[in-house]
Parts: sequence; structure tokens; C-alpha cells
Amino acid sequence: MPSARIAALAGLPAALLLAAVLPVPAPSRAADPLEAPPMKLAGHAKGTYFLAFSPDSKRLASGGCDKAVRIWDASTGAPVRALEGHAERVWGVAWSPDGTKIASGAWDNTAKIWDAATGTCLFTLSGHTQHVTPVTWSPDGKFVVTGSDDSLAKVWDAATGKHVRDLAGHKKGIHGVSWSPDGKSIATGSWDGTLAIWGAAAGKQVRSVPLNAGGVKDVAWTSDSSRIACAAFKGAVFVVEAASGKILSTGKVPGPAKAAKGKSGSQVQTVSFAPDGKRFVSGVHDGKARIWDAASGKELRSLAGHTPPCWSVAWSPDGSKIATGDESGAIRIWTAGEPPPPPAPPADP
Repeated sequence: MPSARIAALAGLPAALLLAAVLPVPAPSRAADPLEAPPMKLAGHAKGTYFLAFSPDSKRLASGGCDKAVRIWDASTGAPVRALEGHAERVWGVAWSPDGTKIASGAWDNTAKIWDAATGTCLFTLSGHTQHVTPVTWSPDGKFVVTGSDDSLAKVWDAATGKHVRDLAGHKKGIHGVSWSPDGKSIATGSWDGTLAIWGAAAGKQVRSVPLNAGGVKDVAWTSDSSRIACAAFKGAVFVVEAASGKILSTGKVPGPAKAAKGKSGSQVQTVSFAPDGKRFVSGVHDGKARIWDAASGKELRSLAGHTPPCWSVAWSPDGSKIATGDESGAIRIWTAGEPPPPPAPPADP
């Protein structure tokens, strides 16, 4: 049999002969864009505590220890402008759905609404009695919600700056707040260890989900409003089904949640979903941003190089970038993939 095969090959052209005898190379694995070094921005004078991409993914807003909100060009890293007026460090920033305004929350017990194009402060939202940390917009841009260490979330009219209602029910401070993309619900995360879901129209609590992992530091919705990611102080991340309150997956950060003095622990600070809802990124006290599989809770990879803690993370709406911020104030923008192609022009009638 071997001699017959050799005889058969002998009559082949040289190119076909080489193809017949050389081993077939294994298909190459597509390079992970997150392997590339990130773009590093100067950031804030010290900690960068919160990050948010504009709806078109072209700009990045950051809040930090230097009491300022800063806007950056997300493609070049160039600073665009600083929004100054808070008297204490800024712990929350959020873009309006049309990208024209920014809301911010700070440790001066206030929130502000800014004109993103001019840097003008349009309204100062006063009423909380302790630090204001998270802020979020309604999908129609008509309302802003703030969360505070006074255990209340407050709803404000974004056109007038007037207080509308309180969301009362948490027993400790609120450090995470997010309005669902479909506009129907508001999620809050609290130091009392629970995720709460509220009906947006009436401000009534629909359910409370105990996570039993310390304070809930941040919450984020999937784009279809079906699930909520939660960051927990005791080194865990959760994905919760919004309709039922069922915990769908849990991820654990290795290491002690409360580390020895001078050491970094596993506390999870912030979370942000990828647009497709299959993955989410978290900022962790150990200085790493970790990417998780939303369905299984499995850690997929980590982004290192930060000065601990990694306080803030944001996944761009177009899916192409992840921004991270740390204790040094530096901001990094990582390439997460290719942005989607622009929509095709409408067909001629």
C-alpha cells in the first residue's frame, strides 16, 4: 500500500505534491484586542472614581478626587473641558441620553446638571443630607436620580432642577443607581446588602434582593432591561433577573475582602455591561479590572497595571472600548473590539 501511494504521488505536479505531504497548519486564533496596551490619560490629580461614555461613544466623562468632572476625547485621549463647581470629590457622573448634558454627584451632598458643550452648571440639586455618589438619567432625559449615604434615592426634574419624589426603603447608604433602558424600572444598590428594584412611574419598591455579600457598591442594566449586574463589597459580582429577582450567576474575586493594612482586598467597586449583555467588566480594590461571563459568572480575563484600587470602569455603548480609572487618578482606555459599521443610508423611494 505505501508503494502504491508513492506511485500515485509521483505523477502529481510539484505544487500539489507539496500540498499532499506538508502538514496542514492549525487555524490561527484571532488576536484579543484587549492584549494591546491601553491609551493612558492624565486623568485627575488623585483618584478617578467614576467614568461614563457619551451615548455616541466619542467622549468620556470622569469624576475624581480633585472635585472636577472632566470630559475627554475617547479616540485621542485629549482633554475637552473641565466642569468645576463641586466643593468635594465627585463620585458619580452620567450623560443625558442625547449627550448634551452631564449629571454629577459629590461628597458635598449635592448633585449638579451641566451643559456638556459649554461646561455651564445648569442646576444644583440640593436635598440630600450626606454624600451623593451615584447618578442616572431616565431614558427620555426628563429625570435624574441620585443616591446618597443618607439611604435615600431622589428623583429630580431635569428641566427645572426641582425635587419630584424620594425612593425610601433602604436601611443604609445607596452607592449604586441605574434607570432601566426601557424606562420602566430603577435599580438601587445599598450598603444594607440589597438590590432594590422600583417602579419608575410611581416610585414604589417592586422587590428587594438580598445578596449577602456586604454592601452593594454599583448596579448596571443590560441593554434589554432583563438583567442587572451588581458589585458587592465582599469580593463578589452577581447577575440578577429583573423580573423575578432570581440570582442567575455569581462570580468570586480571589483573595480576602478585607485585607491587611497597606494591602489590597477583593472588594468590587463598579460594574458595566457590554452592549450585547454577554459580558461585563468590574473594577476591583486589588487594582484589576475583571471581565466576567454574564451567564456563568466565570472570570474571562483581567486588565492589570492600575494603582489600587481600580475605582471605576465603563464599557462604551458601541462596544469598542473599556475605560478604567484608579487611585492615582490615571485613566486607561482599552480597545475591546471593532465598533459596529454605520447604518446604511435609507433607500431611494
